[in-house]
Amino acid sequence: MKSYACAWPLAVCLWLAPGLALADAKADAEKQFRAGVSLQKVEDFEAAISAFEASLRLYPTKGAWFNLANCLRATHRYPEALSALQSLERDFGAELQDPLRSTVEMQVAELKNLTATITIEIDQPGAEIAIDGRPIGSSPLSDPVRVGLGDHEVRATLAGFEPAVAHVNLGPAQAATMKLSLRAPGTAPAPAAATPPPTQPPAVAALAPPSQTPPAGEAGGSGLATAGLISAGAGALLLAGGAVTGIWALSIDGDLESSCVDGHCPKHRASDIDRLESLTTATNVLLGVGAAVSVGGLALWLFGDSSESPSATPAANRRDVALTARRGFVGASLTSRF
Repeated sequence: MKSYACAWPLAVCLWLAPGLALADAKADAEKQFRAGVSLQKVEDFEAAISAFEASLRLYPTKGAWFNLANCLRATHRYPEALSALQSLERDFGAELQDPLRSTVEMQVAELKNLTATITIEIDQPGAEIAIDGRPIGSSPLSDPVRVGLGDHEVRATLAGFEPAVAHVNLGPAQAATMKLSLRAPGTAPAPAAATPPPTQPPAVAALAPPSQTPPAGEAGGSGLATAGLISAGAGALLLAGGAVTGIWALSIDGDLESSCVDGHCPKHRASDIDRLESLTTATNVLLGVGAAVSVGGLALWLFGDSSESPSATPAANRRDVALTARRGFVGASLTSRF
């Protein structure tokens, strides 16, 4: 902390001192924050965590809490990352705006699924409690303890009593209650009780309903016959269109014959000549394509009922697996100003 020589009256110096101290703390916190952002970018997460924690001790900000949570997430310290995001919501919840607010909510939900909780009950007050060798407080504990997934050892110690130890294995978002009984030396041990966590359904993959596939013969025969009828209908429409354009072309051709002498037509009929050529081309195309489509459609309709699909996978043996990809946020960071 910087010191300032104050030449003003003592009362003025005392009035200014808190503001000067706060300005110093804010400046130092920003230096630590900037260092943390730089370390996070090069994935030196442990050093970045130390920098963000130092920044928060000096002057808490939204960016420091958010970036600290992401660095803890990157080092697989999921309970601590969740705690950092909950601190962000507690201290700055009213100030959070989208997209940061929705991002924090999404990360909180994800981290809750990557952690579990243990409620610890001990029959003696004042016992020191440790989970996996890490002290967490003394009995009674008012709140459940959030831990990572997998196996955990809960140990309780108290002067004049034998240590009590219990083990539990936890899955995603599960909760367990551990009841430990401390005993005096020489007495029969009481077994530690653990309430098994509820079974959780898989959170990564989901099975879609089986596809309803018709029998092979039915799908092949009826499908081809239906396609044949559709094709024949489309061909009939093309033939009808060709007939219309043909009649139109014949009408224009007859009119031109009466206006043109020895093959020479007036200039004002040039547009009619162009229209006649276009209609003639369209008629030829429509009639040709219509005839081909109609013949093909009739063939499919006549012979489609006897055809069968060569192979089909039974519907009972097929499943469509939908994988849910969770968006990671290891690289996310805030670089907002102080």
